[in-house]
Amino acid sequence: MVTGPESSGKTTLAQALGTLLACPVVPEFAREYLEGISGKPYNRFDFDQIVAGQFNAERQAELEGHEMLIFDTSVVVLQVWSRRKWGEVHPLVHSRLKVTEDTFFLLCAPDIPW
Repeated sequence: MVTGPESSGKTTLAQALGTLLACPVVPEFAREYLEGISGKPYNRFDFDQIVAGQFNAERQAELEGHEMLIFDTSVVVLQVWSRRKWGEVHPLVHSRLKVTEDTFFLLCAPDIPW
């Protein structure tokens, strides 16, 4: 999983790793979702959709049985985003944190303020 604050190079790094390691990259669902609602601020409903969309994309990729996957975000990002925006962690995020089996995290530019 590639994690870190916005604009820290997660997508670029994830794509490069996917190419180098010849494995699928699970994209950040929030990027596509938020582009689709451009022009309006996102709300709690939108965040629920983002969490569900990210989890569904991750689960689908896992079910395909690849030996390795690269994730262009992490549940940790959703945890921080939820806590910062609404003062609590979304229940789906809690459930995913409990079952994640990801073994390697890459933290991009931790000195960029969120």
